[in-house]
Amino acid sequence: MFRPTIKNLMLLAFIGLLAGFVLGTGTLLGPIQWAAGLARERGWTPNTEDSLVRAFMVALVVLTFIVGLLLTSIIVNSRKKHIKLGLPLLLMLFFAGTLYMWLTPGMLNKPDILQDSSKYQFTVGSYPDKKRLRELKRRGYTSVISLLHPAVVPFEPKLLADEQKAVSEAGLELIHMPMLPWISENKEALEQMSELARSGKGRYYIHCYLGKDRVNVARNVIKAAGGNIKAGHGKYTSRHRHLADRKKFERGPILSPDKGLHVTPHPTDEEYLVAILVDDVRNVISLLDSERLAAREHRLLEQYHVNFHHIPISIEEYNPKLALAAAQKAWRMPRPLVVHSFHSPSPRTDAFIQAFLSNRAPLPPSLFDEPLRVGKVTIIAPHIAVGPRPTALGEFKELEKRGIRKYLFIGDPESPEGLRDEEFTRVARFDWRVQEKKKTALKILNGDGPWYVYGSGLARLRHDIAETYGPAMPTNVTFNPAILLGAVQEIATVEPVEKKPEGLIAKGMSFIERALPSAKLTIILVPLSFFYALLAAMYVGRLKKINEVRTPYTRKIFHFLIFTMASVVQLTAGLAGVMIFGSVTALCVLYAVMRGQGFPFYEAMARPTDEPHRSFYILVPLLTTALGGVISNLFFIKFAYIGYLVGGWGDAIGEPVGSRWGKHRYKVPSLLGVNATRSLEGSLAVFSVSFLAAVLGLTLGGFALPSALACAALCAVAGALVESVSTHGLDNLTIQVTAAGVAAWMLGG
Repeated sequence: MFRPTIKNLMLLAFIGLLAGFVLGTGTLLGPIQWAAGLARERGWTPNTEDSLVRAFMVALVVLTFIVGLLLTSIIVNSRKKHIKLGLPLLLMLFFAGTLYMWLTPGMLNKPDILQDSSKYQFTVGSYPDKKRLRELKRRGYTSVISLLHPAVVPFEPKLLADEQKAVSEAGLELIHMPMLPWISENKEALEQMSELARSGKGRYYIHCYLGKDRVNVARNVIKAAGGNIKAGHGKYTSRHRHLADRKKFERGPILSPDKGLHVTPHPTDEEYLVAILVDDVRNVISLLDSERLAAREHRLLEQYHVNFHHIPISIEEYNPKLALAAAQKAWRMPRPLVVHSFHSPSPRTDAFIQAFLSNRAPLPPSLFDEPLRVGKVTIIAPHIAVGPRPTALGEFKELEKRGIRKYLFIGDPESPEGLRDEEFTRVARFDWRVQEKKKTALKILNGDGPWYVYGSGLARLRHDIAETYGPAMPTNVTFNPAILLGAVQEIATVEPVEKKPEGLIAKGMSFIERALPSAKLTIILVPLSFFYALLAAMYVGRLKKINEVRTPYTRKIFHFLIFTMASVVQLTAGLAGVMIFGSVTALCVLYAVMRGQGFPFYEAMARPTDEPHRSFYILVPLLTTALGGVISNLFFIKFAYIGYLVGGWGDAIGEPVGSRWGKHRYKVPSLLGVNATRSLEGSLAVFSVSFLAAVLGLTLGGFALPSALACAALCAVAGALVESVSTHGLDNLTIQVTAAGVAAWMLGG
């Protein structure tokens, strides 16, 4: 359509910006408002409404790109000046008209009729025009509280300046308490608002831009501080803003084991604003095992007079009593109440719901999805697991990490197995009991758990145990809550065991355990990995030999294919799967090096510029790639796949871009003195593609888009900087570890 020169691309960006602003406004005020109105009119859930809005937003992005592309093509290819100049001027005119509309709130949002509210000290609403200000003065209001923030450009600075003049002319006082539309930096405004609610003597009209999210938050803060505020009506209390009407957040569904109790994933800042802080939630319980996230959330909620309770539940060293303590605490709190983990459902949310409905120290089934060394363990009741007999002390320790510290052996106590297990558990200080009689066994299991039941007699008692105490996930309350609620004394808080820093040797042993694949995984994944690596090698070899594609391109295409698949394998099959895939791929690369010059795959990997050390610069990146994967999984296992994506995508694009368009080159060190250069153009490409790769990986990993964007930006910056100075041949190591480490640091990994 047009040549992709720098000038034409800049024109495309400019045209796209103008068109996007105009089309976006039209979409927001047209189709999106129509969809929202239809959803509320027909009683659809907020999540259905959100899905409709997202569909329109995706269509908007596609439409904006197409329109921008077409208009740019017309402007570039036309020889007529009135088209070359007229189209941009017309777009700028549309842009200016749309901007004017945003700067005139009355055109977007007609204010409600101001009803008599003389008994209220505070009233909330939308941006007041001069007519509304005169009406406020006539009804006895003394001050206007503006929540507009000067950072929301270009609209709110201009509106705030106009308001200052208009309020003064109306004979009112303007109190500025700037709040951002999100909720991360509103501490000063909220403290000022609370103080005004406690000691203010006048009558106040509070507004933001359209009178929606920020005024709802302000209303709850003032109410919590004891202020007399009008409850609101119409759009200010619209049902789709209430937590009880929502079915899910970005990180997972919202579960409701009891009326007014909402078990959620970790709310994003936006979800706090539009679903929790606008409701009457006064208590939040966090089950997250992250002091950094807990401290941030505590600071946030404290500003809004919401009580924050942190009961960290570790999955690596699971303590069932903490889940029970959280559930018992929740029973005694007023509703609505929010309890959250990072994702839902998850082992933490499963454990909380089990404990809440059964009043027992629970064993979440999802914690046992991965078979342990002893074999498959099945949860048949909230506090009872059944499975094969542990055959070594290490297997008892492994079950302990999953929360099991009590054992019931169904069999002969004098049997070799019984005698040996009794000795094992005595040394480890576990509660181990033996019983053959059904009634006595069932009575034992009614005591505090959790219990692990095994032995030769398990088969004949398993059904009775499940019938008496099951199922694993109760569907309703299975105990008398009046006993718990009627207790006079407070429930003792279970203090979490302080986790000692894990030493390097312990980390290494844990890494080895995670890295060893099972026989089943090996049988399945080895042939699949081989065929994938073979096809990738054949593809780049063919590109090199038949299509005569240059080595900087074929090498990085293979690089991209392998790193991308490694991230997929890590997310689906874990570290053990990556070990299989990486080993098989390494064997294919080593075979190519062994075949040497003239072999298509070798020529696709070996740069001519690395002469006379072409093989060396295949083997060293292979080794550093493996080392980077080991270090990332050793220290940042939750985000190792981000290292693969940033290294695989960002580094893959740098060399081809630098080779084709790099004009601003500089030398980098190399191991054997080979002349190695990089370029600023290549580094910019590394940053751009790394950012996209990290955003994709984090969003697929369940992180909210705002968090993913912020983290991805820092990962991309760090990755590009490290790549730009890394020694030739070592960047596969440095980029991987840097990206994974930055993601872990930012997101609590």
